[in-house]
Amino acid sequence: MNPPTDPPALPARDTRALPTGDVHAVVARLAEHPFFAGISREDLARLAEGGALVEFDADRYALRQGGPGETFTLLLEGDVDLEVAGAGPPLVIESLHAGDALGWSWLFPPHRWAFDAHCRTQVRAIALDARHLRALIDADPVLGRELTHRVAELVADRLRHARLQIVSGHAHDHRA
Repeated sequence: MNPPTDPPALPARDTRALPTGDVHAVVARLAEHPFFAGISREDLARLAEGGALVEFDADRYALRQGGPGETFTLLLEGDVDLEVAGAGPPLVIESLHAGDALGWSWLFPPHRWAFDAHCRTQVRAIALDARHLRALIDADPVLGRELTHRVAELVADRLRHARLQIVSGHAHDHRA
């Protein structure tokens, strides 16, 4: 198997937009995504103003560790591995699928990605602009608290997965 190609990550605005860039289509897809369950239609419409439907090719990187955290990506279709580069092959921290959220670094300074996101398959997603999201969070404390809480849960989940991978690898190293 050939190693994945290693192009620089493209900001969401430079990915291929799906045929419909309509705000109403983005609102409809946000309403279906588990991350936004229970969020009002009015708030979804405000979120969608900074969003676009995008796609990423298989065997490419949607984002690169250390790159600028410019988008929050919600997977609609496809599979993405979150990876950490090391001395050997990349360590897969977690595999994401339709219904998962990709990227939390957009919310917390210095707004740099903590992981690589390797698209194992063709991926379709909603990309929400980070500056737009941060402005909404600052302007609306109720929505801001809710989004921050949900992203904090996402961070905690990623840390749990990273810990499990580290413990698993450490246990394997000691058995060898």
